[in-house]
Amino acid sequence: MSLNPIEKKLKGIYSNNKERNEREVSTSNLVQMLIQEATDLNNLVGLFRIIRFSYLMSLQSRMYPGWAPWH
Repeated sequence: MSLNPIEKKLKGIYSNNKERNEREVSTSNLVQMLIQEATDLNNLVGLFRIIRFSYLMSLQSRMYPGWAPWH
């Protein structure tokens, strides 16, 4: 189920992608871990690559103006 990771984080059960073992953490520690993940340079570079790829794909998928639904 795709909501399973969210449910686990709401219950305080944490596991990152690198290590598969899960552990229960306090709310304050979980917040610190999530902030650390969100500001990790490797994660930010990966996110930038996804955004750039999506942008480049959107440039390629433009239609000829005469095919637009309002013509």
